[in-house]
Amino acid sequence: MSVPVLELRGLSASFPSGQGRRTLFTDVDLTVGGGETAAILGRSGSGKTTLLTLLGLMQRPEHGTITLAGRDVSSLSDADAARLRNRHIGFVFQNYSLIPHLSVLDNVLVPATYAPRDVAGGRRGRVRRRAEDLLDAVGLGGRGQDLPLRLSGGEQQRVAIARALLLEPAVVLADEPTGALDEQTGARVLDMLVATARHEGRCLVVVTHDDAVAGVMDRVFRLGEGTLREEDRP
Repeated sequence: MSVPVLELRGLSASFPSGQGRRTLFTDVDLTVGGGETAAILGRSGSGKTTLLTLLGLMQRPEHGTITLAGRDVSSLSDADAARLRNRHIGFVFQNYSLIPHLSVLDNVLVPATYAPRDVAGGRRGRVRRRAEDLLDAVGLGGRGQDLPLRLSGGEQQRVAIARALLLEPAVVLADEPTGALDEQTGARVLDMLVATARHEGRCLVVVTHDDAVAGVMDRVFRLGEGTLREEDRP
């Protein structure tokens, strides 16, 4: 395996249920290296999205550690977690999470708005050209000035993918990234995500219910009955 970028050790999560708590998973271990792609499969309610939000530092683990590029990031303050997430983690949300009053291009550029100027280079120049190139790559060249409401659900998902890749993050996390896409477009977008990870040394973790999506990943994990297990590949 390549050098580890993302590591989980002994991760646990639960949520309030009735008079107590329901455990989603316990003692989850996971290591993904640079240039590796991994799929997490599981039934509805198994905790797949919760695990992804933990990986994305959107909530803290109850137990266990999360390490990013050798740094323990399990208990960062909200502000520090937000800064690290902006710079090093790209997140593709299942519900797109586009800002309705911003153009497609400006939605892609949102991460640059919150990044330090020496990292993002402002909203012009190289970062703007990268945003335009990413829109071309997902088949939305020429649509940069449209508002999200003029786009289909599948087109909005492609904007969300371009946004996640803008600042060249070390880790890309995707929650059902092809769920709103037709088969041909989904295959194209998935190929782009996988190729970007492999060629640029990023680690890609995808939560999906689709065995076909999992089939193109380097590694496949199944979350169920409170545990995460890696499946053997042919």
